[in-house]
Amino acid sequence: MTPTVLSMTPRTRELLQAALALPAGERADIAAVLLASLDEPAESDPRAVEQLDHVPGYGRIAIRPGVLAGKPCLRGHRIGVDMLVRLVAYGWSTEDIVDAYPQLEPDDVRQALLYAADLTAEWIYPRPEQA
Repeated sequence: MTPTVLSMTPRTRELLQAALALPAGERADIAAVLLASLDEPAESDPRAVEQLDHVPGYGRIAIRPGVLAGKPCLRGHRIGVDMLVRLVAYGWSTEDIVDAYPQLEPDDVRQALLYAADLTAEWIYPRPEQA
């Protein structure tokens, strides 16, 4: 069995420690608060993302913390950019995708692929040899 790893903000960690210090019968009350805090990333969390109804430069891509756990998706849909990239990697054409998901347009697929390409367009420089 693979353990589940949770990413916690400092406030969530504080609540968890407080819950563990309580007698067993009182833990349920704070558990509800703790679970609610997991849905609200703290500003200090470097991975916290504001809600973007569209990513600047990509009008068809949205990032909303409550949709697909905040992964980039097509605006107005629960279809992640990563899923579209995987479909193309498995050999699906834009036409195949639009046929399978009639709510999408060919430009949705193209913009998702462009967005994914731009996210991975990073120069990697080799380390200089150590003398």
